[in-house]
Amino acid sequence: MIQCRLQGRTLVASLDGEFDLNIADEVRAVLDRAIDSAPDARVMVVDLGAVSFIDSSGAGVLFGRHKRLVARGGRLVIANTSPQVARALKLLGAWQLIQVYDSVDRALRGVGEASSWRGK
Repeated sequence: MIQCRLQGRTLVASLDGEFDLNIADEVRAVLDRAIDSAPDARVMVVDLGAVSFIDSSGAGVLFGRHKRLVARGGRLVIANTSPQVARALKLLGAWQLIQVYDSVDRALRGVGEASSWRGK
């Protein structure tokens, strides 16, 4: 499952479960709709705290959304990864491209949108 919301000019997307080939197209579509519906948003924070597994398909979705946001002067950042998901993302090269924070709150502070965040 995926939920998106706008926090100031930052999109926050929270995913749970396994982020693999089985749901990659659905997640891509939801994230793209969120990006398209918020043309002033420059940053997307993706909360992976409830994600138990990610494969190259899931990472590819993140890389693609990062590329879309970079094209409009922004970026995608990742927050709250489990050790297993962090290891997979490191092996797939995400750490070289996408900034990673240990919590959504720190990510929002890092991108300047923490003032009214009320996480779950």
